[in-house]
Amino acid sequence: MYKIKYIIKRLLFKFSYFSTFREFMALYVAKRVLCTNDINKMAEKCNLLQQFELNYRLTDGTALGLHREKSFIKHDDDVDVDVLDATNKQMAQLKKNIRMKIGREVVYKNKVQQIAFYDEDGFIFDVVFWYTDSDKIYSYCERNYERIQDAKYFQKDKMEYIEFHGEKYPMPTPIEEWLEMRYGTDWKTPKTYKGDWKEECFDMKRIY
Repeated sequence: MYKIKYIIKRLLFKFSYFSTFREFMALYVAKRVLCTNDINKMAEKCNLLQQFELNYRLTDGTALGLHREKSFIKHDDDVDVDVLDATNKQMAQLKKNIRMKIGREVVYKNKVQQIAFYDEDGFIFDVVFWYTDSDKIYSYCERNYERIQDAKYFQKDKMEYIEFHGEKYPMPTPIEEWLEMRYGTDWKTPKTYKGDWKEECFDMKRIY
């Protein structure tokens, strides 16, 4: 029954292309905190992004944890990745080959803004898509909100890398300047809980 409902919701989402903001949410995605086994899963999925030549970086809680704590944040429940200016072909290749279900997908003005993938073990690989306009990059992954960052933080030929368990990952650059822009001046102070991420997302503003 769940599979049938999932397919129906995917079809309804697919054919809702007249809407400005389109959002698909799976009926149920089991959430859990990240664990040691997820280190290899993150490496596998990021290697897939490289294989399809997607311009990506680690972001949000994943970038914060790896830079500040050299590990995942204890209460974090997904791996966060940004992708810049992906083509439709690249997105199709990713969906076809990632071997995960889609838990959430957002489209704004016919451009994909986010795809959160998940597997049967509850591992979530959350990809937010950004688009360049002049010296800024934009994403609309939340209804009625706009995210804006300076494009300087996402320049492929200038990005710094962090080594984590034998793999190297691109990070927002310069990382500490980006972290202050994204989280505020207290980004160095760990929190003991995971609240509403929009409340500490300082690159986001309400537009409607």
